Amino acid sequence: MIALADSRHADKPSQRRVAAATESKARQVGRSIQRAVRQEAMVIGVLAAVTLAAYGFELAHLGAALDDDYWELAGFTAPKWVREGRWGLHLLKTVLFPDRMPPLIPMLLGLAFSIAGILLLLRAWGIASRAQQIGFGAVALTFPGTVFSYVLPILGYGIGIGYFCIGLSLYMYARAVGHRKLMAFLPAAFAIAIYQQLLMALAMAFLIHLALLAFRKEPALGRHAAAIAAVNLLAIATYALGARLFLAIYATTPSPYITGRVELATLTSDPVRVLRGTMDAILAVYLGRTAAYGLRIPLMGILIGTALVGFAAHVWGLQRSPTVKLGLFATALLIMLPPFGLGALTGGVLRMRWLPSLPMAVAGVTLLATLETRRGYQFVLTGVVAFAVGTAAGLVLGKIMYLLSGKQINPLIGAAGISAFPMSARVVQKVGLETNPHNHLLMHAAGANTAGQIASVVAGGAVLALVPFFGG
Repeated sequence: MIALADSRHADKPSQRRVAAATESKARQVGRSIQRAVRQEAMVIGVLAAVTLAAYGFELAHLGAALDDDYWELAGFTAPKWVREGRWGLHLLKTVLFPDRMPPLIPMLLGLAFSIAGILLLLRAWGIASRAQQIGFGAVALTFPGTVFSYVLPILGYGIGIGYFCIGLSLYMYARAVGHRKLMAFLPAAFAIAIYQQLLMALAMAFLIHLALLAFRKEPALGRHAAAIAAVNLLAIATYALGARLFLAIYATTPSPYITGRVELATLTSDPVRVLRGTMDAILAVYLGRTAAYGLRIPLMGILIGTALVGFAAHVWGLQRSPTVKLGLFATALLIMLPPFGLGALTGGVLRMRWLPSLPMAVAGVTLLATLETRRGYQFVLTGVVAFAVGTAAGLVLGKIMYLLSGKQINPLIGAAGISAFPMSARVVQKVGLETNPHNHLLMHAAGANTAGQIASVVAGGAVLALVPFFGG
């Protein structure tokens, strides 16, 4: 009895030391978070304003969301998330939102975690420029696919926390040394457990990290690639182990929700059709077609195109071998493909809600285009401004011709006088039909569009001819 009492008394000082150490660590983490918030106050403020502009209507809507009603009427209880392999989302809903509530709260939570995840990614990548931080964050937060996810509260806050886990995983990897880097698999596994498609976003975040390391001539790039592959494989294995564990806890079987959409037979029997369907989805998304977003976004193709041209110009100016330059540009193209990897398993059929990693792909390409140089900014901004000014000037000239011709010429045709062939002519046709269903302007606009393309070639030749006089 005396020995037992002595052991209990001996345990008390050790318990106090553990408690004191834990409290000290918590205070240290709190001070680090406060310091980071103060340092990034401007970026956080701008991204918060952008978020309010993009989601203001949904944030002001205090009623129950439609998907909440659907899940309740369908009897979609939390354990069914486990059956679909989303045991991370099951834990979040059980702990954070066990009952129904207005979508304002989960949406705010998801957006806040998204902003925090974006800041973690930017710190891990070593992006110090405020303009680049705001540009990447604004594109990632306001991308149409992101907006689609966040207006569904149950999925929305899960996606936001998933992005935070991805940012935390990459931040842990970038800050750790040696074998401790492998611990980054823990938040990565939880991100996959929230929504399996976030695996593609995780892969892209690490792929962008590798591209930045190569761009900055980081030594031991092969070792980094091996460590990143190990982190991702450990995350997948941990996710699979957790899925089996939760199925055993609830004594249930996997749902066919995901496996029922996998068409491996189609992939092996008709790979051409699968490839064609996936390529159609890629073009529809990156050209901003109606089939992908429900409305046409012509600026999407311009943004992607100018970003790739800007990055290519930046890479071309580097003092590196042609092989390295080609590899860097190929990496930028490769970043755009992972969101569509699911298409190979679903017969080439993709839906927007299956592409939560798409915003990171577009934002990542934009970030690479403006990397550590003003040349990328010049290409992106010059391209956007040139198309905007060209379209506006064409409309003004079209209006003048409309007045001089006695109102016989439609001023909309002037908007097609740029080099974007045939997109601008098709946009003019679409806008004209919206005003008057019998107003067919396509052939007339195509003529102006062809003239704009020829004029662009002539102007480009003139610029090239003048380069020796100004470039020395």
